[in-house]
Amino acid sequence: MKHADTTACAVSSSRSERSSAPIRHRLVSAIEPLVFIVLAMYYLYGAFVLESGTGGGPDEGMRSLIPRCIINGNLLPSGYDHCAIYHLGNWSYAFYPQMLGGYFSAAFMAVAKVLGASASIVYMSGRIASVCFGLLAVFALNRTIGIIYARRNNIVLIRCIATVLLGFWPQFAFLSSYMNNDIVALSGVAVLTYALVSGLKNRWTVRSAVVLAIGIVLCGLGYWNSYGFILMAVIIFLISVCMQNRGNAMALAKIIGTAAGLSAVLILPWFMVNLVRYDDLIGMTTFHNRYEAWLNGGGLVLQHPYRHGIFDLLLKTDFVESTVDSFIGRLGYMSVVMPLKLSLIYRAGVVVGMILALAQFPRLWRSAGFRMMAVGWGIASSITLALFLYYTVHTDYQPQGRYIIYLLIPLVIAMVVGFVDAFRLDSRTIMAAVIVGLIVYAIMDIWFFQSAVMRYGWSGIHWKGAL
Repeated sequence: MKHADTTACAVSSSRSERSSAPIRHRLVSAIEPLVFIVLAMYYLYGAFVLESGTGGGPDEGMRSLIPRCIINGNLLPSGYDHCAIYHLGNWSYAFYPQMLGGYFSAAFMAVAKVLGASASIVYMSGRIASVCFGLLAVFALNRTIGIIYARRNNIVLIRCIATVLLGFWPQFAFLSSYMNNDIVALSGVAVLTYALVSGLKNRWTVRSAVVLAIGIVLCGLGYWNSYGFILMAVIIFLISVCMQNRGNAMALAKIIGTAAGLSAVLILPWFMVNLVRYDDLIGMTTFHNRYEAWLNGGGLVLQHPYRHGIFDLLLKTDFVESTVDSFIGRLGYMSVVMPLKLSLIYRAGVVVGMILALAQFPRLWRSAGFRMMAVGWGIASSITLALFLYYTVHTDYQPQGRYIIYLLIPLVIAMVVGFVDAFRLDSRTIMAAVIVGLIVYAIMDIWFFQSAVMRYGWSGIHWKGAL
């Protein structure tokens, strides 16, 4: 009788767990869209509370000149146009072909202007473009993790982990709240990652080739420091698509032609404009010449390259420490400093996540797709770091983490792999602990940002006069 009772209890318990599983799944599934809603509201709040200058995003005043030119009728601003020239250095971002963010900002500003909004609201509406690019990056990462862990029962929770880790990373959230090109290129890296993982895991199709092209366009018309990811994405794409379509030349040509054609049509015209206007494909020479003219006219020296070499830069200055601080969450013009204890929590999380990920490395290395992505994204990250150091030594000393923020995508993926593969997320207790941990993680970032808002009295843009 005791044996029968035990068996009956086990059966009853098993049925209870099976019946509660769909409830838990529905609960977690409901959390995922809620996370995106909260992120959208958070970024929008930042977009309409940040000020300009030291109370806003670095270089936003200069970046905003492009969409302001556009909404005032200059649909293709030149670096020589008065409306596009910054008041310092003769500088103008219109000399560069990376204009995508400016046009998206102009579109939102134009809508606000048509609706009769004030100049202040029109200006801040331009920041909605960055909100959209930030959400795109989060969504692309969410889909990437969904492909990686497609066979896991708790896939929704795993996607939520990735979404929260990226979406509430302090510097990422800040970049998603003001006009800048870093978030444009960062969304491109996220889209490229999604396209490559999809193509490697599920085979390349015309659809995934289109997604790859979108990522290339976002990076290509976003920021120079992300170009290493374009290079390695193209190499991985060509190797893998050729391997998958041996003996099928028609399919191969169709997929490669779609990716190459779409990328070329959307990117090359901007570089051709530069050639025609300035006889300068990438605009850097013209930009530098204008700055030299500023100096020759008695203007202040605004750029200060580090002249003592890479090794002294890395070993004898606080360059690395300041860059890491900024990469995590030193906001504005390096003036909004995260409390040390809070910064240490983020650092500890990264270290633990990376150690756990490295522990999975021997097992994952057996996959050809993983080897391609690990090596490719490792090289791309190294190129980003090299460009950052080159700029610091040859152009201007700026230990700002936003210049290497593209590394955040592979970093978050590695952390997710480390945590998810190290711990089983099947029990109710662990699932509840993970959800609580994600809530605490999000609150840390929101608290940090809101503390800055209250400390510095940020209340949005108060524009006087016409844009």
